[in-house]
Amino acid sequence: MEFSYISVNNGGYNLPIEQTGNLNDDQGVDSQMNDAKQLQLMAASGYAAMIPGVQLAIDHLQSMVNDLRRQLLSMQQPASQAPAKRGRPPKAAATGSRPADPAARRARSGWSSDPAARKREMKRRQAKRKHQAEPTHPRDANHPDHAKWLRKMRAVQSKRWAEMTPTARQARLDVMTAGRAVKAA
Repeated sequence: MEFSYISVNNGGYNLPIEQTGNLNDDQGVDSQMNDAKQLQLMAASGYAAMIPGVQLAIDHLQSMVNDLRRQLLSMQQPASQAPAKRGRPPKAAATGSRPADPAARRARSGWSSDPAARKREMKRRQAKRKHQAEPTHPRDANHPDHAKWLRKMRAVQSKRWAEMTPTARQARLDVMTAGRAVKAA
């Protein structure tokens, strides 16, 4: 007897079938035998199609068994072992090993190891901080002349509003109100 192989989408398993001609051909072949062969072929195809799914289920069950074993092992460990500490690790552990040499620690800090250079850098930083603290314009509330500047600005604004006609004053208010509405949206 000759066998040929039929490939069914079954995860790579090939099914052997006996090649005696067309399976639907009733000439020279008993129809009951033909039906039995077709039934056997369908059963074999069904079994072959089930193999990948069963293999997947076996893999999932095996992973569950492994998880259960791991949990059981962690429960059976002696109680003398302290659980791992939670929280932030110490600074030395987080940044790596801390150098024992003080000069190496200073070099990593960003400051120069030369005392004169450190002194110059400190003076530069103090001057910068002092300059930032000084108000640069009288409109700044910390400026010493702020009150005088405020009186002057109020007088100028009062004079400007007094010189406006009622229609110009209303137009100015409309522009201001529209600007606030746009800003709020």
